[in-house]
Amino acid sequence: MNRMLLVALVAAQGALGAATTAAPADCGSSPSDIVFLLDSSGSVGDGNFMKQLDFVSQFAQTFDIGPRHVQIGVVTFADTPHNEFNLNTYTDKNALVAAIKHITYNSGGTATDLALDYVKANSFTKPAGDRDNVANILIVMTDGQSNNSTETAKSAAALHAGLNAKVFVIGIGAGVSTTELGVIASDNQHVFSVSSFNALTSLQAELKKTACTVDGGWTSFGSYSPCTKTCGGGTQFHERSCINPPPANGGAQCVGQARENKDCNTQACPTIPPATTTTAPTTTPIPTTLASDCGSSPSDIVFLLDSSGSVGDDNFMKQLDFVSQFAQTFDIGPRNVQIGVVTFADTPHNEFNLNTYTDKNALVAAIKHITYISGDTYTHFALDYVKTNSFTKPAGDRNNVTNILIVMTDGRSNAPAETVKSAAALHAGLNAKVFVIGIGSGVSTSELEVIASDNQHVFSVSSFDALTSLQAELKKTACTVDGGWTSFGSYYPCTKTCGGGTQFHERSCTNPPPANGGAQCVGQARENEDCNTQACPTISPATTTTTPKTTPISTTLASDCGSNPSDIVFLLDSSGSVGAADFMKQLHFVSRFAQTFDIGPRNVQIGVVTFATTPHNEFNLNTYTDKNALVAAIQNITYISGTTATDLALNFVKAYSFTKPAGDRDNVANILIVMTDGQSNSHAETVKSAAALHAGLNAKVFAIGIGAGVSTTELGVIASDNQHVFSVSSFDALTSLQAELKKTACTVDGGWTSFGSYSPCTKTCGGGTQFHERSCTNPPPANGGAQCVGQARENEDCNTQACPTIPPATTTTAPTTTPISKTLASVLQIVMVTAGSVLFLLLSICLIMFVCRRRRRAYRNSESVSDVVAVHFKSSAVNNEHYNIATRFHNVAYENYPTSTETTKKPQ
Repeated sequence: MNRMLLVALVAAQGALGAATTAAPADCGSSPSDIVFLLDSSGSVGDGNFMKQLDFVSQFAQTFDIGPRHVQIGVVTFADTPHNEFNLNTYTDKNALVAAIKHITYNSGGTATDLALDYVKANSFTKPAGDRDNVANILIVMTDGQSNNSTETAKSAAALHAGLNAKVFVIGIGAGVSTTELGVIASDNQHVFSVSSFNALTSLQAELKKTACTVDGGWTSFGSYSPCTKTCGGGTQFHERSCINPPPANGGAQCVGQARENKDCNTQACPTIPPATTTTAPTTTPIPTTLASDCGSSPSDIVFLLDSSGSVGDDNFMKQLDFVSQFAQTFDIGPRNVQIGVVTFADTPHNEFNLNTYTDKNALVAAIKHITYISGDTYTHFALDYVKTNSFTKPAGDRNNVTNILIVMTDGRSNAPAETVKSAAALHAGLNAKVFVIGIGSGVSTSELEVIASDNQHVFSVSSFDALTSLQAELKKTACTVDGGWTSFGSYYPCTKTCGGGTQFHERSCTNPPPANGGAQCVGQARENEDCNTQACPTISPATTTTTPKTTPISTTLASDCGSNPSDIVFLLDSSGSVGAADFMKQLHFVSRFAQTFDIGPRNVQIGVVTFATTPHNEFNLNTYTDKNALVAAIQNITYISGTTATDLALNFVKAYSFTKPAGDRDNVANILIVMTDGQSNSHAETVKSAAALHAGLNAKVFAIGIGAGVSTTELGVIASDNQHVFSVSSFDALTSLQAELKKTACTVDGGWTSFGSYSPCTKTCGGGTQFHERSCTNPPPANGGAQCVGQARENEDCNTQACPTIPPATTTTAPTTTPISKTLASVLQIVMVTAGSVLFLLLSICLIMFVCRRRRRAYRNSESVSDVVAVHFKSSAVNNEHYNIATRFHNVAYENYPTSTETTKKPQ
């Protein structure tokens, strides 16, 4: 049961701080059963007790409250425990919160041990509202040590041993015993402490976060499958599921195997002459004429037991012994036989419903604890009660399962005329086989016959002691199930659009199917009727010539459709309305569908989930990589029976079926095919689950409705769109759907991948562009599927800031260099020009000074000096301008100084 508070507790986290951000958004609506055990002892005080109530009230307000969501109960304790209200008392949040606020303070000692004992015995029981496969949470709040720590330790140990619940303990203040808190809690991770009652609010988010982590839990093993051999050594198996509760929010998977095998029928096969074996079936005594699986075939059986004054306490106990022995010969559970009991005297009293006990031991114990009433024999009131209440959905009645009522009485009714009326109304309004057992000599045979379905269903014994002799005969007759027709399905399309055609609708003999020698249904499975009888209009030949252009469905499939990679999950209805025979037809359909594909990790993968009251994962996408193994696995799936919890099934598929661990592959078409024969238990919840499925799962969803009981609206909600909704009139008609389903499934519309990273911007400033791209490969379009809608590339502006001002010289080099190299080249050029100019001027000054110093001597060889200077200047020039200066200097020298022939040489 731990499943769903732990899922439930997380939604509330979102409003309570960052510590809760890891929890899923729907934690507050997931089903959970939560009981608060509040310390009301003298050390708490009235003011602090109110703070506890405020804490519980705030906690409750973060959840969706109701029988399909979270239920909360409260127990207070001081000297003794006091039950404030049960889990199922308040189904509305406002009423619940109001009830919490009106709880009164008791005061007294701290008898924690008595409080734990009370919770274990009473709070998580069916009458108090406890639900199967839902998380059980107990939150204990206390401000001190218990009166008797030894007894508290014993009671805590018994609580953990006898109650499948997660136990939290909140210690408040300095007076608590850390050791005692650890003993009461499930483990140390479930112990919380705060310094005072004022600090409780700070604990909300952390408490919910821890509680939301749900470890998976196994269901009980189901019944064993039939043995593979009748002798010579065969095998059989039984299975369990990791859904009690399923792991959630990071919780651990179940440890162990889902299936257990064992040997069976190991005895050697006898050698029997052929002639002998053909006659053997005609001479079998009553106890052995029952089919070998009669005890496991689904049936809903209600016992109506006489508890009037004429019976007496001892004889009433003999009735209970008879019912107990009868129950022990059957496999008990939601997939097999269910038993309910009503007693009657002055008034009828419902002891328990068909769906109250799903385990044989618990059922037998409940039968033995029924108490004797005494009173008059108002049989008609009892028959009226059974007709109105016992075979109803809330009481556990299942579709397409045999209903059996067994009435036991020792005398005549007080009002025979009323009994006749009530019996007639029972037969008219209830599809059930009615047995009557008259005990003793005081019964009225005529009244027994009126109550029973017919004279073959009337039994008599001389006394209560003789009841045991009736067991085999009663079971034989009860096991013989006559077949019953389902309702007719919708009509098939007319064979012609005009000029008179025919159409038909069908029903099947599966409500229930005949079993153990029961009679076949009487009548025809198919009804035909005329249709479209109006005359056909005259159509010109030109119009008719276009007809051949339309290709039959089966031939429009691409030749390689069967090998294109796809991940396909079938979600199969295994509820009570389907029945074992029609469930096998679903499996046959899936098996044939699988055989048309290439199976394997590079081709098509197929997984299967079945559902009734809960979903059951048969195998994942990656479980079978070989076609033969896959087909064998499909054919070995067992029928469950139960209600039609389509919403839970869709939630399961969304959370688990298309995940990496289950074999889901990237860029491969995901396909979900839902098959159902009726409406879901809760249309509103199914709508929510379907919307979440479409929003959170990239998959094409097909919905196949079978028979007349389906809701077209609901199919449309489940399917991706109306083009993915299919309907057939019966399970027998599924075969006609193969080609059309495969054609539509093979048509794969393209899907975009996510956009990649952006390219570099085309500019570093001044406004550039960049782009990112995606591809139509998730999956790629195939077999006529649509191309992706939209653009493969998206552009956006980038680096829109203005560029800095740069000298013209720098910009002229832009086309040939990157921004960094441009700047470096400009700097180098400026440095080189400046350095050359400075060097040239320095050399020029030095040479002029040299000339001046030698002026006197220059006249002697002025030509040679000027030549030397000019040549030096010219050789040192770094550009044309410097060269021209050197030339002018050379010319000046010639003009100002005489040649050697004109100048008079002066003494040295």
